[in-house]
Amino acid sequence: MSAHEHEPQDEELDDALLRELESDSTPSARPAFREELRRRFVEAPNARAESPATERASRGARFRQIVGAIALIAAGLLASLWFAFRQTAPFELLEPGSCHARIDGEDRELANGGLRFLGEGALLETGDATIAVRLDARLVLEFAPHTALEILALPDRSTPGTIELRLRSGALRVATRSGFAPTRMLVHAPEADVRVVGTEFGIDVIPGVATCVCCTRGTVEVELATGSAEPMAVQAGGNAWCPVGGAPAMTGPVKPMHAAPIEALRRFE
Repeated sequence: MSAHEHEPQDEELDDALLRELESDSTPSARPAFREELRRRFVEAPNARAESPATERASRGARFRQIVGAIALIAAGLLASLWFAFRQTAPFELLEPGSCHARIDGEDRELANGGLRFLGEGALLETGDATIAVRLDARLVLEFAPHTALEILALPDRSTPGTIELRLRSGALRVATRSGFAPTRMLVHAPEADVRVVGTEFGIDVIPGVATCVCCTRGTVEVELATGSAEPMAVQAGGNAWCPVGGAPAMTGPVKPMHAAPIEALRRFE
């Protein structure tokens, strides 16, 4: 018998292989091994395929963040500028050309932006100089040396209201201008309150003695701080002397030495 006679036929070989494969129990891959294959050959290609889009989205997000930050900074700067403008009460320094004064306890150079701090609620304290300022088209104010004055209310020119000041010490001289109406003005001094509609006047605080109110144009209404008497009208050329301690006020003609610095404000007309 030849060797070929003992070789199995094709059908027999296929059946034998099939039975062998069916009986073979191939072990399943370990979970860790399957996960590693997934990470390397499934997830990694997908991640690489999505990477450009993800990167573009990331760049877009960063760009939006930068633009947002710039917008916030710009808004803050604009708000600061607007606030600084609003803080700049429309005062203009008339005399002297350069001087210092204390505003809310801080030394300020008035000719170099210091007047922007002189607004509602501010306390002005002058040094050795006499300082004249203009408040837009409404009035001229002059502060004598060593004057302390608080701005209680400072309405906008476009808003009818009362400019309210408190003269703590020193002397204040005021000349209203054509643009004053319909604004009103009230000045509190230690011994008297002075109401103004439109006029030219001065107030001197003489410590421990009296508050002196002098009028050189128009009329001012003077009321004792104690409220012990009816308000009195002081007309141009008149004077009201309001003693410390609530004694009755005395009226009479304004003294030339008091009238002169008030009338001098006319140089700014």
